[in-house]
Amino acid sequence: MNRAVVIVNPTAGGAKNGGIERAVELVRKRVKSCELLLTGKRGDAEELARRSRDADLVIAAGGDGTFNEVINGIAPESGTVAFIPMGTTNVFSFEMGQPKKLNEIVSRIFDSPPRAISLGMANGRYFALMAGAGFDGETVFRMNDSLKRRFGKAAYLLAGLRLWLGGTSGTITVQTDSRTTLECHTAIVSNASCYGGPIRLADVSMEDPWLVLTAFAPKSWKAIPYIALNLALGRPIKRMGVTAVKVRSAELVSDRPMRYQLDGDRGGTLPVHVSIAPSAIFLRG
Repeated sequence: MNRAVVIVNPTAGGAKNGGIERAVELVRKRVKSCELLLTGKRGDAEELARRSRDADLVIAAGGDGTFNEVINGIAPESGTVAFIPMGTTNVFSFEMGQPKKLNEIVSRIFDSPPRAISLGMANGRYFALMAGAGFDGETVFRMNDSLKRRFGKAAYLLAGLRLWLGGTSGTITVQTDSRTTLECHTAIVSNASCYGGPIRLADVSMEDPWLVLTAFAPKSWKAIPYIALNLALGRPIKRMGVTAVKVRSAELVSDRPMRYQLDGDRGGTLPVHVSIAPSAIFLRG
């Protein structure tokens, strides 16, 4: 391999205490040329990736949001990407089954062949893991970067608790490509099986040419913690007002303004059209 580009979010927790230097050192041992690019604000990783489309490999070093920006900068040019987890949650790392040690992660990136993966699309923007609307999306919008830096993964729980205590919700109507109509207060469209870390939410792989839409419609808004607990424990949740269906595309609309998230970062406001982009990009690691 001739040229690799490493795009790093320096504010990510794993990027501190020499994490960046160690990662770049390991990559430089495996390629003829390695360029380090640092982000300064939201959106930088996408622009840097767009400028790096001619590289043999673009590595996102940060959290799931950094990887999301990188794929949006590379796709649909069928570039090759990789991920070094340095973020708060790193759901993508769990999905890939990456080892814990940095040297093992880098070795796997360069020793494994690239494979084509599908990406989801939401109103024209790609996502690798999931798009979530309703309680899920509102929780992400209520969180800020300072809260994440201070509390790490617990920031999501704090933001979700505040929202839950508010006790208000709207109704999302989902229309799928198979003409199935669902009504719920939260909908998660998954391109990957993991959610929020190692928790398995959907029976889907990033190599599949479809998405899985999970609609949450319990009788009470207050049932959310109970469903979340059972999900974390790996217990069935389908009898708790939860429905999962395979889709290639779906339209989500709401009866009041509601937001959606993409790969754990802010997306936009409903309505949103989601669809699958099969074999959209190549992945190493």
